[in-house]
Amino acid sequence: FSGILVTSVLLKALVAGRVILDDLENPTNSAPYGLLFMSSVCIFAGRGWIGKFIVVSTAGLHFLLTLWFIYTVKAYNALPDPSWFPNTVGIGYPAVKMWLYYPYAGFFLMVV
Repeated sequence: FSGILVTSVLLKALVAGRVILDDLENPTNSAPYGLLFMSSVCIFAGRGWIGKFIVVSTAGLHFLLTLWFIYTVKAYNALPDPSWFPNTVGIGYPAVKMWLYYPYAGFFLMVV
């Protein structure tokens, strides 16, 4: 079932990329993408080379999302909101999970 959800988001990116860009412009609307990246790392960790590729790429995208999220929060001068967890502090969970399965890549994400 999780593979279907990830595939649907990828198809959304291909078909309606502008919608995803609109979601990323608002800090609150971008929270589901952080949750998607967190859950993808948890699901695909330890699943061979394909799992490693998915984990490392989604963790990298999560890191880029975190940088973008910090930029948009600064640009809007927004006040803190509970929905910010997946995009900010939530990156620690995929970093530790990735470190357990793929030490070098996880260590890099934890150091950054």
